[in-house]
Amino acid sequence: GGDPLYKDNITSIYGLLVMIQALSRKPIKVWLWTGYTYEQIQESNEPVFKLLLPLIDVLVDGPFIQEQRDITLPYRGSRNQRVIDMKKTLEQGEVVLWEN
Repeated sequence: GGDPLYKDNITSIYGLLVMIQALSRKPIKVWLWTGYTYEQIQESNEPVFKLLLPLIDVLVDGPFIQEQRDITLPYRGSRNQRVIDMKKTLEQGEVVLWEN
């Protein structure tokens, strides 16, 4: 459990994603849920973040906030959280929300 981007987890998550992609016979879609916002990740001095983001297809960012809880939202639990298309975001240099 815990946030995959927490300092003690990030190197392991990066290694796991690299290994899965190397061993996979067909492309896989990687979704990652984190309590950090995309902006916090971008501003971080953690060098692994820069390597990890291109391996993610969809990033669900932001902390769960009980006061903004909404069980009708797909893939997230509170209204402040975003479902971000990471490939398009990295290509365009600004947050692009994922569309189903």
